[in-house]
Amino acid sequence: MEGAAQLAVLRGERMYGEGRLERSIQWYEKALVAYDYAFPEDGETQRLLDAMRRDALLGSARVYLEAKLFRAALRSCQEIHQNDEARLREARACRELDLFDEARTALSDIDAPR
Repeated sequence: MEGAAQLAVLRGERMYGEGRLERSIQWYEKALVAYDYAFPEDGETQRLLDAMRRDALLGSARVYLEAKLFRAALRSCQEIHQNDEARLREARACRELDLFDEARTALSDIDAPR
């Protein structure tokens, strides 16, 4: 199951690169469904699946932002914890939705040198 999920993420990235946003989202969603139905038997497989899920959510957020579907982008970002890239995309989505306090909060969670 993890191979199918990873393949879906790669196809989502390829579709994004080709500018086929709708197809890209469909592949990312397939990867997330595969994650939901994966039942890993060891910690290493779980770690790989978690990384794939993070990549699918980050990819879908990127596509949603480009498609100007800011609420969907925000939902994808909020499912990822402790990730600076997700926080940056979350802040961008919040800014586009005029949620300025939420954008500041997202940015304050970034672990960057000050």
